[in-house]
Amino acid sequence: MPIDSGSVIQRRRLARELRRLRAETDLTLAQLVKQLGGTSTKWSRIEKGESSVHPDDLTGLLMLYDVDVESRRELMSYARGSRPGGKRSWWTKYSDVLNAGYTEFIAFENEAAIQHTYQPLLIPGLLQTEAYAHATHAGKFHAFNPDQADDLVEVRMRRRRRLEGDNPLVLNAFLSEASLRIHVGGRNVMQEQLAYLVERARLHNVSVRVVPNSGGIAGAYDSGVTLLDFPDAMDASVAFLASIVGTLLREEARDVKRLIRVFEDLSQAALSEGDSIALIEDAAGELNSD
Repeated sequence: MPIDSGSVIQRRRLARELRRLRAETDLTLAQLVKQLGGTSTKWSRIEKGESSVHPDDLTGLLMLYDVDVESRRELMSYARGSRPGGKRSWWTKYSDVLNAGYTEFIAFENEAAIQHTYQPLLIPGLLQTEAYAHATHAGKFHAFNPDQADDLVEVRMRRRRRLEGDNPLVLNAFLSEASLRIHVGGRNVMQEQLAYLVERARLHNVSVRVVPNSGGIAGAYDSGVTLLDFPDAMDASVAFLASIVGTLLREEARDVKRLIRVFEDLSQAALSEGDSIALIEDAAGELNSD
């Protein structure tokens, strides 16, 4: 089930505190239902950050947990930030084509400060041209109709805006050499894509590094992964794994720690930014000479 609108970070902070408070009072979800009504599913979703909490429900929780006035005020501020306001998140317009995992990813990406991403066979989404994005949605496996494919490409183009503006997302992108040589969409599409990749790589907030075929096993990961860091240190990083069946959130500290090591390995195996740009330009030159 997709998360609803509002700040996913504020909701996450509130959820973390509500889980802690219930644990300190030794209440089960079933006991919570007896005390405040509702269902176990309702309270579980609130504690997981999957749903916003109504002010009356939050007041009941804080009274039940005997939360002091100052802490109550802070938690109420988190709740106000996490609830859908008058302005809907831009991606809700595309809810008919976005699955739960992708919706969750976009919500977190929208509030992140730094994104580390690796794609083994494709150019990362934030660095794709419109034509290349269209080609990635044309595969028979996805079975999108033309309108759905157009909407998904619009989403990808809208996401690219995070790299621009006064407070842009910092992007550390790793990609395999193979992704430069797989002709997604044909030669013309790839020529445009590689030129755009070089252009984006020269932005002050974007780092593009290529893992060469000679990089060995250190760079041989077979699935895409994205790690998101947030502006406030109190908000732990989250990771998303990309697979053929969707996007999976990983936020347990143990999982995130392992994926941080993945990016450390990739950093060791990848070319420098300058050498990566040179390799991308070489791949583009090969297309032009064919």
